[in-house]
Amino acid sequence: MSVNIGIANRYSMALLEVAKERDNVQELTAEVTAVKDILGQNPEFISFLSSPAVSMKTKKEAVKAAFESADDVVSNLIYVLIDNKRAGLLLTIIDHYISSVNAYLNVGEADVYSVVELSETEEAKLADAFAKFANNKQMILRKHIDASLIGGVKVVMGSVVYDGSLRSKLNGLAHQIKMS
Repeated sequence: MSVNIGIANRYSMALLEVAKERDNVQELTAEVTAVKDILGQNPEFISFLSSPAVSMKTKKEAVKAAFESADDVVSNLIYVLIDNKRAGLLLTIIDHYISSVNAYLNVGEADVYSVVELSETEEAKLADAFAKFANNKQMILRKHIDASLIGGVKVVMGSVVYDGSLRSKLNGLAHQIKMS
């Protein structure tokens, strides 16, 4: 584990503990997700917050202006990151926090690869099936389009890959033919 990942994990776990103490885990998760979305649309803001050329006071004023309606915990987290010269870790911390919240709430996460976009019905059935399989209350699917699969789907949950793609089946068949 890299040092930055370890540091991001400590901040995210501290944020989760605060959310649990305040009994607002889901509300705080919605807030940090909104912050992540905003920062994703404005990556230069993270660069601004990480820049040694910008004073801490200016950075904090910008955070206050940008996130004035955010929960104080969110603003305080960003202020602490600025003070500790770790603002560049904010998106990583948010990602770790969301994963930690999902684990706390027994919500699984998986990446689903398909040739075409899945319909809502297909997505719901897939999420339901993998939630049951993994003993989760719910499964959040991150969808990806991958034309190389030819057909079917591939699901990645952590380090486990469930490959029901046509590409995988063709490769398996080719392997069997070679072994005969």
